[in-house]
Amino acid sequence: MLVLMGAMRAGPAQPVLCFSDLTSGPRTGNSDNSFGHGDQDGAIVTVWGKNLGSAQADSKVFANGAEAIVYSWGDATAPANLSARHHMQMVSFQVNHLARDGPGEMCVVVHGRKSNLLPFTVRAGHICFVKTTGTNGASGDWLHPWRTIPHAVGRLAPGDIAYVCDGVTQTVADSYAAAVNLGSDGEPGKPKALAAYPGAQCLIGATNLDRGFGHWVAGQGHTAEGWTISKFTVTASAIPILLGSGYRVVGNYVTAPAGSAPEGAIEGSGNDLFVLGNEITKVGRPGCSKLYHPVYISG
Repeated sequence: MLVLMGAMRAGPAQPVLCFSDLTSGPRTGNSDNSFGHGDQDGAIVTVWGKNLGSAQADSKVFANGAEAIVYSWGDATAPANLSARHHMQMVSFQVNHLARDGPGEMCVVVHGRKSNLLPFTVRAGHICFVKTTGTNGASGDWLHPWRTIPHAVGRLAPGDIAYVCDGVTQTVADSYAAAVNLGSDGEPGKPKALAAYPGAQCLIGATNLDRGFGHWVAGQGHTAEGWTISKFTVTASAIPILLGSGYRVVGNYVTAPAGSAPEGAIEGSGNDLFVLGNEITKVGRPGCSKLYHPVYISG
């Protein structure tokens, strides 16, 4: 009875935020009208953490001092299943147009208890979309989306974000033996970002392609810098994801079941590399050093 009374007094566990996909973005310019806020609010951000709850209920999320609009709130099961072993949840939300400009922070409040803070900077940038119903001759907004991911990559300026919606895939080569070649640079504090839309299933690469995401800048002789890649299913015959300086790779499911490259699933070189919350599984064909049990990388 004493043990039970002690547990009752303890109350709900303290909510903890572990990491996010985006650490900066605009607070306006999102044309997504699915929640009735088209052109009013800003970037869609996903955070991962513990003790957040498997449903939103009365919980809230804040970014730079303003309550955000929640898209989804639940167990972190896809594409990287961080719920199975780490008992994590994920929350996707839209930055409110009332958020403060400049450096700030994100947090959640669960059952009246405030989490730790994660950094977020409100800054300028365009928000674009890729859908199966789109066309590459369109403007790239929610009602006039683009059709392919390589086209979106070629149109992004530093600080821009492209959200890839459900069912969009890129399983044939773009260039340099990669399904998607990130062939241009972001800037410090203004990365270019590709993120799967909340709840979307988006496949990049195939087992007959050397790379899922490549990073060669044509004609300049260097690898692309300053990119964020979030929540994709990525596969390849050799290296699913290649990283240069200033990359943030978060919440992806990464596999190379026929792979034989010594680099493994993710190869990175440079500075400021963040590889967070990815599930890496079935990497390496028989006869090679292989990994058939999932690995969950959180830092």
